[in-house]
Amino acid sequence: MSKSCTSSVSSPAHRWCRFTRLPPASSRCFSFRNILAASRMASSCTKAICAPQKKLGAKLLVFHGDSPYSKIPQEKAFDQLRRFDRFALEQYGVRVAYENVVRCRGRDPQYFASLREYYPEMRFVLDIKQALRSGRLPSEYIRLLGDSICHVHISDSTSERDCLPVGGGEMNLHELLQELKEQGFHGSVLQEVYRDSYEHPQQVLEGYRVLEKMVGELDGPTFSTK
Repeated sequence: MSKSCTSSVSSPAHRWCRFTRLPPASSRCFSFRNILAASRMASSCTKAICAPQKKLGAKLLVFHGDSPYSKIPQEKAFDQLRRFDRFALEQYGVRVAYENVVRCRGRDPQYFASLREYYPEMRFVLDIKQALRSGRLPSEYIRLLGDSICHVHISDSTSERDCLPVGGGEMNLHELLQELKEQGFHGSVLQEVYRDSYEHPQQVLEGYRVLEKMVGELDGPTFSTK
């Protein structure tokens, strides 16, 4: 048995086999046949994700990405994303858009900037609350990614809470939208809040109306709240 197939990979490998219903090659590592089977499974999963999007007429697949503790080399991860996006676009007419999420690699705006440099066609989703939870200012992502941002998840915040309906916090969201516009943004802005972000559904509707007003005050058809 090769020393490269150590017992440290046994548990994750077996968990993957159970999840995908693939039989493990041994108690220590995958066989080449099972690696090929896993590859085919990954391809099938990609099709299973993209095909319904095409049927629904969706043009954007929002993707959270890998763990920040992933062992996958950065360039390899970038190439996988490039191939994923090209496949989704060429086969299903769907673009993959990578969202910044605190528990994923995209929490670091510089990681996104490096990905954009490697694959300039990559598109990104800016989530305001997730940027704050990552200890970052949303403007950092805007400055580094520019017009590669194609969709925004917007919410308001205070010093105590980072996910409130628009207008329910202290952020200068109008200034943020203006900065997006100046960077060439052309896409939709969605108010995204969680169930514990409000007490009454009316607050969400009021936030939507505030957002509509903000967008309406910006010149040009750059933004959509739909």
